[in-house]
Amino acid sequence: MKLYISRSDTPVIPAEAQKQITKYISSAVKEAIECEFKKRNIIIVSDERNIYRDACIARSYQVKIQHGKDIVNLGNTALAKSLFIYTLASHREDIQREKVRVFKECKKALSKMPIENLEIIINERLLDSSEQFIQELKSNLFKEKYEIVKSISISSDNKKVKFVDVDYKDDLNHLISMQGIHLFTGERGTGKSQLLMRLFEEAHIDKRYPIYMSASKVLSRSLLKKNDTRHYDLAWSDTFARGALGVMLKLMLDENYFDMRWNSEILIIDELEDVLDLSTSEIVGNGTLEDKKLLLQRLEEQINKSTSVIAADAFINDNTVDWLYELAEKSNKTIFVYRQKSQFQKPLVRVMSYATNLELSNRSVINGEKSGIFSDAQHNKVKSKFEAEIIAVNTRKKKISEDNQKYIAGYTQIDAAFMHSDQASETGDISKLSSSVQMIFYNSAAKNGLSLLDPDYKRVSVLCHGTTAPNDIVQADGRFRFREEVWLSFDKPERRLCTNPLSILVDMINREFSDELTEEMLDEMKRDIHLKRIASRISFKNKMRENYEFTVLTIYEFLGHEIEFFDDKKASIQGNKNRKTGLVEEKAARDAELISAEKIGNVEAQKIMRMGEHINKENKRKLRSFELRNFYKVPVLTSELIDFDRDGKCEQMLRTILLAEVSTNLLTLDEQFKKQLIQRFISTIQLHDNEFRYNNIDAKKFQDFLFDENIEIGFQHRRAIDVFYATFKIANVSSKNALSTITSVLEKELFIKPISAKKKDRQRAYIANMASETKMWLEHIKSETISKSLLVA
Repeated sequence: MKLYISRSDTPVIPAEAQKQITKYISSAVKEAIECEFKKRNIIIVSDERNIYRDACIARSYQVKIQHGKDIVNLGNTALAKSLFIYTLASHREDIQREKVRVFKECKKALSKMPIENLEIIINERLLDSSEQFIQELKSNLFKEKYEIVKSISISSDNKKVKFVDVDYKDDLNHLISMQGIHLFTGERGTGKSQLLMRLFEEAHIDKRYPIYMSASKVLSRSLLKKNDTRHYDLAWSDTFARGALGVMLKLMLDENYFDMRWNSEILIIDELEDVLDLSTSEIVGNGTLEDKKLLLQRLEEQINKSTSVIAADAFINDNTVDWLYELAEKSNKTIFVYRQKSQFQKPLVRVMSYATNLELSNRSVINGEKSGIFSDAQHNKVKSKFEAEIIAVNTRKKKISEDNQKYIAGYTQIDAAFMHSDQASETGDISKLSSSVQMIFYNSAAKNGLSLLDPDYKRVSVLCHGTTAPNDIVQADGRFRFREEVWLSFDKPERRLCTNPLSILVDMINREFSDELTEEMLDEMKRDIHLKRIASRISFKNKMRENYEFTVLTIYEFLGHEIEFFDDKKASIQGNKNRKTGLVEEKAARDAELISAEKIGNVEAQKIMRMGEHINKENKRKLRSFELRNFYKVPVLTSELIDFDRDGKCEQMLRTILLAEVSTNLLTLDEQFKKQLIQRFISTIQLHDNEFRYNNIDAKKFQDFLFDENIEIGFQHRRAIDVFYATFKIANVSSKNALSTITSVLEKELFIKPISAKKKDRQRAYIANMASETKMWLEHIKSETISKSLLVA
């Protein structure tokens, strides 16, 4: 039965159809959906006066709209709908609001088609007004691209630096004795790292105690022999070293390097942007704000005291220059910029769907072609999408004979475990690996120290998941110097990230100090210049991830690459099948390894956790097995428990429910805020009552709480909606339909499928029942925890 919703009983509504006459169209549509009418059977009957407003409602709720006797075709895509509704707007505020929406959809569309195709769509939709609109769009895109380019390069009119055209590569002594901050910028393959190493050697010979540091110890492995006394593992203990090369964290924080830092006249920094990003990460010292602050202070002190500071990065930008300029003024230095040009050709960038990329890579395997594949997919102790992708590319087998099938691609997997293994250091020149394998899979751990000069590797696939910053993504393919083509794909890379520096700083402070924090402490730390710089850097990087796909393509365009869009529906269908196969096979192998993993205790688990990114696959399985046994309170793992756990999703779900019951004095401030939100949600759906019921009045109250109220703990308060996003990472919030917010949390976060109940207080009620297996594990964990507490007592 179709439901027609109209403001008046017009003849255009069929007599046999169900009809609702109301001036509150949005509320009527929402109630119809809540009463389980299928959206395709809900039709809004509009008129000339209300067509714009009703079209917005139809778009929001994904229902149909009829103007007079005719069904209105809003369009099949978000862009088409936005363009059509834009033509309906008549008031200036409405026109401007819809224009902003269309511009946003146009940026998304430009990651799938060239501007020429987009102009055709606009012309078809807007007709006479299309030319002016396209000009405004191009102006908007120009401003967006200008801001992106500023975030990856130094503006030509930047008065804080002096651009130098002289090539100092043949006069290194002059450069190391020339006071100033020297910045070498240019793409991969311009010889920046080799130049820095030559400068390091010259400064070492001149007994200037040079310090050469990067954000990764991998670079030092590739530039120095294992037993070289200048390697940071050995330099501090060798009084004749007169120089140290290695990872920034060790060189700046280890007290053994005090004398080296004190004596050093030359500071050399490779991958400057990565070094700055590393200074804000959780692996600095013990991950405390104090350690991060100390690292930044020492880095700035070293820059100020060094006669010559020489740094290199492909994407040194105005943001970094602003920071360096403050230091340069204090130490009376000039900032010099040397732009380096690559000798290698610019490869064609072919943009395609993620599934198509997997399938075409698979075909290249079968055809015996060599290729590199970069992925920033999740690769951790719980599961590995990275390894699943490797399986997906190798999932189809080539028939060697009637009775013999096998995987045909020999490959090397270059990740953190490999780069820090003896195999990597013994290999020396990683390029030699390329001759013995057909494919090289690598992730961001290989960003330093990997340069492949094998001309047979003519193609690189880049699979983006949004975990790597756009400026690093566009450099990933450059590891293969002779690549001629890049296959670029995106798989849901957008993430919710905070871009307000003050919010970032307050959140970091709250997480660390919790109940110990006083109002005076908070105010003092908010004024701390180094903490403010750390928060500002995080904000800068988060902003770069906004409009992720558009940003990546803009950077490629700025670097001079030709961009081509490619579509193959058959390849996409097969690629999705390959992907599913890869996920299933990776899970099966991982589950078997978890069950058979060696049992370890808390001491060994802590030791493995301290390895961080150096952890190998075997230790990951040991640690995950320990964590599962510890959380679920079981002596051994079974396949049934692993299936229930669903790659840690059920563990997280149970932790969420249990957090509502944990004593407040055992929680951090961040957890206390989350606890209050979870308690409010549980009381809304009456999860622990006999009826487990809630209705749309309950949902509306929870919605009002999210948007209108704060959660207060002591002198601090946070918006309820911000705490919601921090607590429920996957759930969606609907500003239109309060029930859909509740449903999203139940289904996506708690794995509870709400079902309709009888009407209650003239409102449709829903029942939210926990699965029996979930109840069983929840009670088991609680009972074991209580019994152990009693034993301890």
